[in-house]
Amino acid sequence: LMLFNLYLWKICLKNWRLPPKSYQQKRPQRDYGYNKITEKKISPFLKFLTYFRGPIPWMIEIAAVLSAITIQVEKRSHFRL
Repeated sequence: LMLFNLYLWKICLKNWRLPPKSYQQKRPQRDYGYNKITEKKISPFLKFLTYFRGPIPWMIEIAAVLSAITIQVEKRSHFRL
């Protein structure tokens, strides 16, 4: 039991470290900069265009085009679709 306690103390002392000093803490900050996430700016127009990307908006756009085509066909012809 005494040897086991000595073994545990040896492990604890081996893994124990002092907290970093102030100059050690500032070194990564100086080398790599502040820990900030840069925010990407996107124009409002491009953000608006992203809403029209995907299968559902495409189906709505195709439906609008087909509707416009059928209205033009009905106006120019003597028969109704």
